[in-house]
Amino acid sequence: MLGYASGPTVGAFLLAVLTQRARAVGTLIGMASGLLATLLASRLLGVAWTWNVAVGAVVTFGVGWLASPVRPQEARA
Repeated sequence: MLGYASGPTVGAFLLAVLTQRARAVGTLIGMASGLLATLLASRLLGVAWTWNVAVGAVVTFGVGWLASPVRPQEARA
């Protein structure tokens, strides 16, 4: 079960570290998509369990990057 959650976690980490575009809402959408993609890939497509982290991380990063707004983050007072 940890393999299903590890991919979205790694993807969210990479999204935050490697881009300045990541926002909370976009990252959460990406993580939900990564978890769903991992579950679908293993259950429906028969992808081996060893690929769970890779599938979840790639989908989370991609969807999170696309779902995050382009506008700069507002400064908090």
